[in-house]
Amino acid sequence: MSTSVFIRAHDAAPAEKAGALVGRIRALREGADHEQVFSVDPEQFSAVPGSPFAYWVSDAIRDIFRRFPPLEGNAGTVRVGLQTSDDFRFVRAWWEVAPERIGYSPEDTLTGRGWVHFAKGGSYSPYYADVHLVVNWWGKGAEIKNFFGPNRRLASRPQNEEFYFRPGLTWPRRTTSGLSVRTLPVGSVFSDKGPTLFAEQDALLALIGTQAILQSSLATALIATMLPAATAAARSYEVGIVQKLPVPQSAPAQTWADHAARAIDLQRQRDLTDDTSHCFQTPSLTLVSTTVVIREGAAKLAEAEVQRLERLGHLQRDLDERVFDLYGLPESERERIRAEVYGTGPSPAASTGGEDEASSDRDAENASADEDDEDAAVPEDLPTRVANLLMWCVGVAFGRWDVRMARDPSLIPALQGPFERLPRLAPAALVGPDGLAATRDRIASEAWLRARPSVIELPQEGSYEGPGWITAEEYPVQVAWDGVLVDDPGHPKDIVERVREVLRYVWGDRAEEIEEEALEILRGEGGRSPTSLREWLRGQKASALGKSFFEFHIQRYSKSRRKAPIYWQLVSRTGTRQPAYSVWLYYHRLSDDTLWSVVREYVGPKRGLEESRLEELLERAQGAEGAEKRRLEREAERVAEVVEDLRAFEDKLRRVAERGYAPDLDDGVVINLAPLHEVVAWAEPGKVWRKLERGEYDWAKLAMRYWPDRVREKCKTDKSLAIAHNIQP
Repeated sequence: MSTSVFIRAHDAAPAEKAGALVGRIRALREGADHEQVFSVDPEQFSAVPGSPFAYWVSDAIRDIFRRFPPLEGNAGTVRVGLQTSDDFRFVRAWWEVAPERIGYSPEDTLTGRGWVHFAKGGSYSPYYADVHLVVNWWGKGAEIKNFFGPNRRLASRPQNEEFYFRPGLTWPRRTTSGLSVRTLPVGSVFSDKGPTLFAEQDALLALIGTQAILQSSLATALIATMLPAATAAARSYEVGIVQKLPVPQSAPAQTWADHAARAIDLQRQRDLTDDTSHCFQTPSLTLVSTTVVIREGAAKLAEAEVQRLERLGHLQRDLDERVFDLYGLPESERERIRAEVYGTGPSPAASTGGEDEASSDRDAENASADEDDEDAAVPEDLPTRVANLLMWCVGVAFGRWDVRMARDPSLIPALQGPFERLPRLAPAALVGPDGLAATRDRIASEAWLRARPSVIELPQEGSYEGPGWITAEEYPVQVAWDGVLVDDPGHPKDIVERVREVLRYVWGDRAEEIEEEALEILRGEGGRSPTSLREWLRGQKASALGKSFFEFHIQRYSKSRRKAPIYWQLVSRTGTRQPAYSVWLYYHRLSDDTLWSVVREYVGPKRGLEESRLEELLERAQGAEGAEKRRLEREAERVAEVVEDLRAFEDKLRRVAERGYAPDLDDGVVINLAPLHEVVAWAEPGKVWRKLERGEYDWAKLAMRYWPDRVREKCKTDKSLAIAHNIQP
């Protein structure tokens, strides 16, 4: 046996590598030991699959590859999934589509439920991460399967379809963080960016046990030996790497599978207060602040988060020790791995940060392959908690969330199991007795809610008293059932007063105090804006956030490059000056008549009222003198400007309505908002509108309505496009 000497200098800073190398060579010549000098027989490299040049790997680690079989074919099957090659066309945020059109099986996609949850990598989140995307799999993926590129070759890759809809374990394929394996619920599709492991006969206990192994520090060390560049900025956890991971054939005991299940639950707790999540129950501040001031409540939440991370860290360390025992690793090697993985920081599983899967698809922004696939999550600092609370209030006012749950947590349904199908609506949703969005005449009663077994189940007949529903008149707060609110003091549907009504329901007599404290927090130390709740909703930036309400909402509802705000602010004036008047629309209540209703019932009457005020001011100014005359003239000039803005606003809305505005939620948020780009203080809809005009999104239902001749002509030669529009090519 011949050995070779290897000197490692990766631990030294770039400017110090030369000196470190010289020092280690000197130590070698003097016969001194050094932890970064290795003497290895090169034939030992073949013990690790692929024979990587991993000279620093210990004999104990190499021996694991010899003693245990590979994961593939023994502990499971690992596969890569669907590549759409055009995510902007085929993928939506889950809250963009109509809930009743979400499906969970191939058969569903043939019967009106063709949007399927889509696991596509994501940010670093071991054990659990919400699946926040859905993919167009209508007709068992007919539109995607017939999507050809300009070269007339199939652009999409619907690979390993036989594994779709099965429960499994998935992870981001490419990341700058470590491997983060999370549960994949049944009824989902997985992507090429989210490789997935499946157990024989979908054995859930086996999946959880395997997850514990994959998420362990030892697995991290084993995988690092097979990575081409384990210390590179981006690591690729490809299918082939995970398939070759050595795994004991003996099934893990129930007890430590229970540990992994608890880790899943602890990770899922983060999403209970995230209103973009399938787990959302209530905003964080309503959990603790209904009896204390906001700042005290936020301090309790911060303490609870520290405790959650500590519990998660303890669970991870315990699971690590169990995995060490399972592999029979000597203590010396355990110490080395602990030092490398943990160092002096928290358990890797307790981390909430990390980068995510890099994108190579032609998605909404045609991003380069080196950019992250998902925007970083908005941190839950105190100003963000306040903004999330007020955004929830707007959702309650639109009838999206059930305000009763903030005062009575017993009304919140239990979550589904980690491998069970995802719900069509979050637990916090205001639902009817069919489990879908409530209507004016059918709102689930409190008795029905308490009898509901879980968020994916309906209560059985006879398990609750009464008919199971109430009407809008019996519900504790007013709801904008037509999906329209206005920024108009004194109007019965004024958005500010509707938000205050929600605050009064939750906090009672303390509502005004809570509102003022919320504004102080949004201003931040030394900040001056927003000057009022109305000004923030109208467009004034909060000093502590650097964003207006609508800007914050856009950021909050943007994931994986899907920008999908569902509360729309239509403004009478765009630009640097704040609008004098705004109309707010709720995306899920849009209809073919929405714009006509806005013109007839809101903007038109408001314009008429301001015209009458202007006439009155001009008449009074004619009969006045001196300072009073000048005051009335200045006021008349201000009102005249408002009237002019309202006339222009009304004209723009009328033009869109006359062209036949008929929203289709399958098109997604930005496509539906694009025709209104002139009255939205956001650049994205304008960009999308120009692409629509150029014919870049002719798959959209909106394109067929606006440019039917052009689209029909394309359908003659493009089968995927013809399927999208239900036309026989």
